[in-house]
Amino acid sequence: MLDDIINKNAELKKHPSIISILKKIEYLIPLNVRDNFYRNLRTLKVELSSNKDEGYAFYEFKENELYICTDVDGYLLGDWDTQEKEKAKKEIMESTLCHEFMHMASTKYYPDSNLINSGFTAIIGEDKVLNNYLNEGFTEMFTEILYPDSFLYSGYKDTTCIANIITSIVGLDKIKELYFSNSLAISLENYLKSFADEMDVKSIFYWVSNMFWGKIKNNTEDYNNSLKNVIFNGLIPVLDKAIINGINNGNFKNIEELIGYYNTYLKPNFDYLINNILLKNGYNEDLLNEYLEEVNFDINNYGKNFESNLKLGYISVYVLISILLIFIGIGISFILI
Repeated sequence: MLDDIINKNAELKKHPSIISILKKIEYLIPLNVRDNFYRNLRTLKVELSSNKDEGYAFYEFKENELYICTDVDGYLLGDWDTQEKEKAKKEIMESTLCHEFMHMASTKYYPDSNLINSGFTAIIGEDKVLNNYLNEGFTEMFTEILYPDSFLYSGYKDTTCIANIITSIVGLDKIKELYFSNSLAISLENYLKSFADEMDVKSIFYWVSNMFWGKIKNNTEDYNNSLKNVIFNGLIPVLDKAIINGINNGNFKNIEELIGYYNTYLKPNFDYLINNILLKNGYNEDLLNEYLEEVNFDINNYGKNFESNLKLGYISVYVLISILLIFIGIGISFILI
């Protein structure tokens, strides 16, 4: 399918370097949600230019046009070894293309209603954009899967960490399904609300949007306050419910397995948000410690949940054996009669 589309779209054939990127993306997207990817690729226009006046990179939803500035030296400050610099420039170019292709692969435009659904964001009319910043985080997260070093040059490190945490809670397969079918943030909200409190879930989406405005207005205090609320009033309460839900459903066999999951997938992202962003932005460390003590999020505390489940397991087995013995007794009674 992809080869056929590339052969029929002269715009794609003009830039042979993008073919390998498209093939990586196709492999990443589940088979059942590739419709947007294939449909948009058929008419996609691509412009690679050294003109920085247009901006560094963007995907024009309505025109189905992708623009990338090839002059990426601005990303590479300081002294660089020539060979390492060329390698870094190639990484930046390919990962930037990949990021914009992700937008293209998850977008559907409805011209009659002037509505654009792209991943988890909705663009209504000319000026109403919903959940765009969170969507950029997921877009960059998928880009990092294919280009791990892209994190070094990303402008979305904060919201990418948030996307990583949500994905660790929900599962990558489910996130792919929702994102590439452009089913919007409401579908992700509803999925999280199936096991977490509604207000905690809504806090994540509300405060991530506020983070964006704090960043745009260069208001560090508003930005820090919004990020703090995302972490402590949204992600951690939702994660708490998700862990208990996972234990109850048998997703974790023991506390050691849970600790391994937390240390591998969750802790690095929380550490980055707290240590590399909040504290470096000048957020009061004493206040932060108060919040940490208040939520008391110690992964070892979940050990008691495994013990409770084990006891319940023994009770369930005992009940089943008792019921079985009753039926055997009834059966023997009928035979004797």
